[in-house]
Amino acid sequence: EEIAEDAQPVIIAEMPEEIATLTVSEAVMRMDLADLPVTMFRDRTTGRLNVVYHRVDGNIGWIDPSDNDSKK
Repeated sequence: EEIAEDAQPVIIAEMPEEIATLTVSEAVMRMDLADLPVTMFRDRTTGRLNVVYHRVDGNIGWIDPSDNDSKK
């Protein structure tokens, strides 16, 4: 079945789940053990939401919005 080039992806709501408070290494371990592409967590040090994810180059990416605040 062909999909039109201008077709928009469907947005699917996921079931809510609790966001765990973890260190970055704990979040990466959970992501790997659950075989997930991405994990959102509350950073144990800063208390802010962070994201770790598998990059296409095989490395792990880490998004820490608190780093952006200090550069303003």
